[in-house]
Amino acid sequence: MDKQINSRVCPVEKAQSLDTWYRRWLQNPYKVAQPYVSQGMKVVDFGCGPGYFTLDIARLAGDSGQVFAMDIQQGMLDIVAAKTASADINNLQCVLCSDSAWSALPPIDLIWAFYVVHEVPDPTKLIEQFDRALKPGGGILIAEPAIFGLSASHFKATVTQFIAMNYVVKPVRGLFMAKTYFFEKQA
Repeated sequence: MDKQINSRVCPVEKAQSLDTWYRRWLQNPYKVAQPYVSQGMKVVDFGCGPGYFTLDIARLAGDSGQVFAMDIQQGMLDIVAAKTASADINNLQCVLCSDSAWSALPPIDLIWAFYVVHEVPDPTKLIEQFDRALKPGGGILIAEPAIFGLSASHFKATVTQFIAMNYVVKPVRGLFMAKTYFFEKQA
């Protein structure tokens, strides 16, 4: 993940295809995030891309919260930064993804990984990074495209890994075109 761009990663040139009126109609970012994000939370929007969920997560976390928009592409982070400046949001920090970036984070309440795990070359390493960053009682929301993304066997392996790490696994229903799980870290 250190600055190596996986060939499956959506290029910055196609960022606008991730944030469309059609997708907002099908997956309203505020409504999708609202059950998971509350005032004062520290949240990582992992693989934030152009910030489809990021600004709404920041609004939900409020001024007392912190949101870390994390991506491996500086161009995506530049898009998020521009959106943040024009939206007058002050609790958001853009972070270029690296092992050292994960180490520098404060204890995290929620990791948001929407349509991104299938792009990661080593999901096992990613889950370990998530676990180290997440505080006890925190959660991880992983949503993958229902049509492409992680294969059923890889998604099952991801769930099995979280179970082995003593997480409570909760399927999430009702997200259009997504297979989604919420993983809660035991205290």
